[in-house]
Amino acid sequence: MPLPIAHSIVGYAFAAATGIRFRRDTMTAILFSVVVANLPDADFLPGFLANEPSLYHRTIAHTLPAAVVCGLIVGVVLTRFGKRFWEITLLGTVVFASHLFADMLNLTGNNIGVQILWPFSDNWYSIDTPFSRYAEWFNFERGEDSSGFVASFLSFSFVRAVLAQSVVFAPILIPALWLRRRKTARASGSSDARRPSRY
Repeated sequence: MPLPIAHSIVGYAFAAATGIRFRRDTMTAILFSVVVANLPDADFLPGFLANEPSLYHRTIAHTLPAAVVCGLIVGVVLTRFGKRFWEITLLGTVVFASHLFADMLNLTGNNIGVQILWPFSDNWYSIDTPFSRYAEWFNFERGEDSSGFVASFLSFSFVRAVLAQSVVFAPILIPALWLRRRKTARASGSSDARRPSRY
């Protein structure tokens, strides 16, 4: 089960790969990626309030239709149907969907994945990885009730999982940033390609 650090890295990588730029600084792009890439896990909140955090986890919020709806909301909020509406909508959809992709990666050997195609299919989709043989490094047990859930994020196994997942996921930034730079170079010409990236 990827943690917020992994989702943030994957979200930023997906955003960078699109080549879509923010007009502001790099921190804006990072903040956007961190927030939107972790939005699907807001489905912990209603279960947390019911003292069973996983009650609604990996349900409707972990589907492609949810990614599209989120993208549309992001596009409306950030552009108010301005000229970049569809571009920002696409970016929001892609970054939200990056969470679904990361959740399908089986790092621990027991990840059932997500029902990414719901409501069109009830099938669970997961992607096997060679990292499942090192499951103890990537996994940590979340508490079953709300207090145990919070306490589990203060455990040694959580810290170990954060570090392990950071090491595994960080390299995907390299091809994503390379792809973004190539798209930028094509779009703005070779002279613009030498300028520092704003994304």
